[in-house]
Amino acid sequence: MASRFLGGESIDLQNYADWSYLVEVEIGTPPQKFMMGPDTVTTDSWVLGKNCWSLPCFWMPLYDSSQSSTYVANGTNFNKTMVDILRGRVEGNVSQDTFRLGDLVAENFQFGEINWLYGNNLVLNKFNGVLGLAYNTQSQSISGLDPFLHQAHSENKTFSLYLMREPK
Repeated sequence: MASRFLGGESIDLQNYADWSYLVEVEIGTPPQKFMMGPDTVTTDSWVLGKNCWSLPCFWMPLYDSSQSSTYVANGTNFNKTMVDILRGRVEGNVSQDTFRLGDLVAENFQFGEINWLYGNNLVLNKFNGVLGLAYNTQSQSISGLDPFLHQAHSENKTFSLYLMREPK
């Protein structure tokens, strides 16, 4: 569990085999719930979309933009290669919708809606996407999208994560 997050709220972290940790993120109006990996290395966020054809997309919940009244199409390509522990690549399009993490809301948040997922670590994981929490002093990610913490208009962008091993 995260001890405090931005507005002071505790947010549960789900431990997956002491390998990755997941948080529940709500996307759209009405909210669609997804388990996403909080990533402190990247500012980019992405979620598996309803048009995804990669293996995990057949059993994972998928973001459905047609079910959200706050969705706005962008159409720009979103391609990201992860060279960290995930060692994979995602491809899709930029979409825009409301993101909620605990008490923090980012309206008109731009993120990658993923159609293809490459790499064993991505395919075998239990998350629906990545929530980029890295801080960028120029308020912009490498892909050109604003980071989540900047788009949420939070004055205090500090947070901490408390990670514990699963009991044996």
